[in-house]
Amino acid sequence: MATGKDLKEIKRGRARTWLMRALAVSMSLLALELGFRGFLFATGSTYSAQAAEKSMRRILTGMRQELPGSEDVQVDDQGLGRMLHPFIGFETLRGQRALDRQFTRFLNHGLRRDEAQIWVVGGSVAAIFASPQNGGRRLVERLTEAGVFGDRKPIINSFARASFKQPQQLGFVGYLLSLGLRPDVLINLDGFNEAAIGYRNATIASSPLYPSITQWGNLAVGRATDPALADLKFEMTLAGRKAQRTADRTLSCGLHNSALIGWVTLRRLESLRRRRGALQSAIADALANRRDDPSLRGAQTKDLVKRAPEIIYRNWVESSRSLNALAKSRSFFYLHVLQPTLHDGGSKPLTAKELEGGAGVSPMWIEGVHRCYPQFKNAADELAGYGVEFFDGSMVFSETTEELYYDACHFNETGNLILADRIADELIERLSQ
Repeated sequence: MATGKDLKEIKRGRARTWLMRALAVSMSLLALELGFRGFLFATGSTYSAQAAEKSMRRILTGMRQELPGSEDVQVDDQGLGRMLHPFIGFETLRGQRALDRQFTRFLNHGLRRDEAQIWVVGGSVAAIFASPQNGGRRLVERLTEAGVFGDRKPIINSFARASFKQPQQLGFVGYLLSLGLRPDVLINLDGFNEAAIGYRNATIASSPLYPSITQWGNLAVGRATDPALADLKFEMTLAGRKAQRTADRTLSCGLHNSALIGWVTLRRLESLRRRRGALQSAIADALANRRDDPSLRGAQTKDLVKRAPEIIYRNWVESSRSLNALAKSRSFFYLHVLQPTLHDGGSKPLTAKELEGGAGVSPMWIEGVHRCYPQFKNAADELAGYGVEFFDGSMVFSETTEELYYDACHFNETGNLILADRIADELIERLSQ
């Protein structure tokens, strides 16, 4: 029979065994980590835990149709983070709450005379640009230094929303003005969504002027009984949840500090993002089968796909004219900016990584940019004839060789700062006249 001393020895032996096993595992992981870092060094690559974390968050926020900085917002599984809106097609819970705060502030205090309100409208590129950690900060700094508004403090208010395209910006500004709100400057930063999403709509027999069919159409008719559509939506939601869990495990434990684990996690997230993108395209195709549904068709014409660029261009110009008319009637300044985008040929010397990131979108989006952007870039004279202050920002990256784009249309902080400086130059010159 084992004595107390024997039992203690057994326990010590087991403890030593587990300790040795843990040490062996730790040494193996360390060897793998050092080996992987050595491989990266040998191939001329580097790994940054901070950059990896940013990339993970970008992938996550893009998958759930939110924006960088919105990681705390819960995803609405039915609406992919969106809800129907009677005037602008769809809205996010985050956007609605922000507007609630601004409207309450206006009702309680009126328009602040010590502030210069700068509104930014457009899609996700405009929303990211306007955020404090990107172009919004630089724009405020530049306008303050130039004394454009005298003693008033420039304040950026973003009313841009992911996937928005004209005439959603026009409808949103009209809605905001009807609430009694008013800007001093309105910046409309657009172009890509009008071209890419508008053209994609046309290919599935929906009006190029309607909101994104994969977003708004999914909300508008997605609740109808359709087992195939329901399965696709479930699979897309599942891909998003898997990505969230994968990133949460890595980031919450600090495992992204490991080059090997960080690299594996990023590959997994990229795979899930591609999966979700394919499912989103499949939803668009499923909605296309409802081409006889009048709620999705909008104004139609023969040869809709062929004439889509013409329709998109006319909507883009007329919506800008209307925004300008609202600005004139309310005595605020309106600047229309054509955004740069990766698939606008010759607009930037692209790196291999930028080309890889830009390839993961619908071919119809790319074709839309190719067919619409030449018209947008030639619109300056027509818009000027209507009195619209227009800045063609499509070539602001034409001499920048460093990596800026991380997908087909979004660019990093450096790109946003470049664009902010150019927009600031235009505003300072035009507001000083």
